[in-house]
This record gives sequence, C-alpha cells and structure tokens, in this order.
Amino acid sequence: MKLVWTLRLKGGTEVSVSLPAWGLHQRHNGGTSVWKILCDQETVDGLAGLLRGTGCEVDVWADPQSPEQKQERMDLLGVQKEGFVFRTAQCAECSFFAPNGANCGLEEWDFAFAATMLERHAKAVRDLRECPEGIPLTFRDFVVGDGG
Repeated sequence: MKLVWTLRLKGGTEVSVSLPAWGLHQRHNGGTSVWKILCDQETVDGLAGLLRGTGCEVDVWADPQSPEQKQERMDLLGVQKEGFVFRTAQCAECSFFAPNGANCGLEEWDFAFAATMLERHAKAVRDLRECPEGIPLTFRDFVVGDGG
C-alpha cells in the first residue's frame, strides 16, 4: 500500500535520485535534507538502503493520516457514494468540481473564491460557459462578452 513517507538525510556525499514512475526527483547536498515521497514500504526501504550506501544517515517514517484526511480521501474515491450520479458528463473535469456535497463549487464555495478563479483562469470561464446546467445569474458577468 502506498503511503506518504518522510526521509531525513544527514551527511554523506551529494546524491540525486530520480524515479519518474513514482514522481520522485530529489537532491541531497550532503548537509541535511528532508524528502517527502509517496510509495510502498518496499520502495522506501530500497531507497533508504541506497542512500545509506552513499554515507548518509537516513531516518524514515510514515506520515499518518488524520481522521479528516482519511475522510477527504474516501470522499475523493467515492467511497460510500455508490448510488451517486454526476449531474452531467462534464462535471468531473470541470474547474468547479467539488468532491464533497453537491459536486458543484459554484453552489458550495464562497463567491469571492469562485470569482477569483474566473478572473484568473480561462479554463474556469470555458467550463462555466459550457456548463449544461446553465450559468448561475451571479456569475453571468464573468462570461458575457468575454472572448476568452
């Protein structure tokens, strides 16, 4: 099972590690470094052994999940939402997708937050403009007359 691991490296020689399959690109300059990686136990053990072979002192520990983090992960995975159906096919790829609640950030988020997204991100404007559910009145000014 993949977990988030913290590695604290001290001393040793300068070393760089790149594991593209794991999204890992790290560098240790020989002083003190702290790395965060997402991988399984076998991979972190192998990496720690490799680093120790360069003369580094390596401490490794798994970062536990808080109950709130676990609930967020379960919500994102759709656990306990087996009967849930998205309103439209576009919802899951929309800038305003919110995995909790009604699944539409325009209905759940603070107006200022959604407005800032619309001011700064062309994709958010496109998503709003192309929403099959229609554009809420409070957000029409962001898409009317905008060629973006």
